[in-house]
Amino acid sequence: TGTDAVSIPVLSQDLRQEFITSTMSVREACQRAVEDQPERILIFPTIMIYGPMYDKMLREVHEATDDKVHDVRIMPPVLNPDSLESSNRAAALIEKALKIHKNDRYILIGYETDHAIRPMYHHLREAFLEKGLDGVHVVCLKDREGLSMVAADLRKMQYGGTIVIQPLATNTNGHVLEEDSGDSKTVAEMFRRFGFQVKETHKGLACYPEYRKGLIRN
Repeated sequence: TGTDAVSIPVLSQDLRQEFITSTMSVREACQRAVEDQPERILIFPTIMIYGPMYDKMLREVHEATDDKVHDVRIMPPVLNPDSLESSNRAAALIEKALKIHKNDRYILIGYETDHAIRPMYHHLREAFLEKGLDGVHVVCLKDREGLSMVAADLRKMQYGGTIVIQPLATNTNGHVLEEDSGDSKTVAEMFRRFGFQVKETHKGLACYPEYRKGLIRN
């Protein structure tokens, strides 16, 4: 769950929509699985964090499987607030997928749907620091103060390279958007105004083959 046509960016808008509507929903997939009368159904979401998308998935699974399957197990999102190890695994996946080097500067843009999510971003940042990747910042769209602090630190360093803006999401359908908080394009423009060179990336992590392979391996 959580993957969609954004992983096939060459499709036209019409074909992309046709692909999305032809793909089974979580509810439909569970209904089809129930027809085989399994003893257990295991749901593995590729969703990055807890929030509305994960909650919707839970509802669809329960509606399709209640009283029909004895054992239904739903794995947590990629970033699990109860597991620091999940942050280490996610950092390793992202590092390999994006081919991040020690001198690179990345800003991973996440979005906050609940206050409990903020510590997960902090844990992920710590995981990158442990790997020696101090140029990878993890910030939240709603936390503009955090973005300003990153810009101030880079100015102190007199950093003159390119900053890569990458949405911290499995799938983004082009960009990260959370209510009226802006998106990765807005963040990129903000850093340009500060005088930095910026490379925008408008695709989710699932677009990178190494990330998809890593999810399966882990």
